[in-house]
Amino acid sequence: MRLLTREQAARLITDHGVIIYPTSTLYGIGCNATDKIAVKRVAGIKNNRDTGFICLVSDMKMAMDLAFFNDMELKLAKRFWPGPLTLVLRAKQGIEYTGTDNSIALRCDPVAMALVKDAGVPLVSTSANLPEKPPARNIDELDPALIALTDGVLPAASGLIGNPSTIVRCAENGPEILREGAISAREVTDTWRRDQ
Repeated sequence: MRLLTREQAARLITDHGVIIYPTSTLYGIGCNATDKIAVKRVAGIKNNRDTGFICLVSDMKMAMDLAFFNDMELKLAKRFWPGPLTLVLRAKQGIEYTGTDNSIALRCDPVAMALVKDAGVPLVSTSANLPEKPPARNIDELDPALIALTDGVLPAASGLIGNPSTIVRCAENGPEILREGAISAREVTDTWRRDQ
């Protein structure tokens, strides 16, 4: 296993690399989200033909460069970012990490945001596990076969939550919970209802 410093990880991300890295919830596998070669490599590792991966950003400025936000989406982002909330938004530019409907799933993670900032590019985020295998909550749970397919591992400085992010798409009548994770559906709906 090649253990990376944050500086080494950031350099690999900008040089077509694929790495394993910690988020606040689980270990992720990812790359520069604008790098077609690297994104295809991650898709191959995960056996995922759909390139609509979650994309990590360093801050709201990077997020707003990539996607359109309505008032509800801005409210949720301001309440839960940085944190384990993923928002499915309308992409501003149809690049490699958008879904088939030109949506983009964005998240600002408190653990990974420094790495994203160092790399200067949005980062593909998908759980660090092979198909049919459980996600890794700590470095000892990482599958050696998965590690061998990447360019290195950035170890976590502290423990991870262990639950995935909550994924939300905002519809006209309120937030739609696509996956309930570390943030409860009630927390999301209560935030939306506030000041309505």
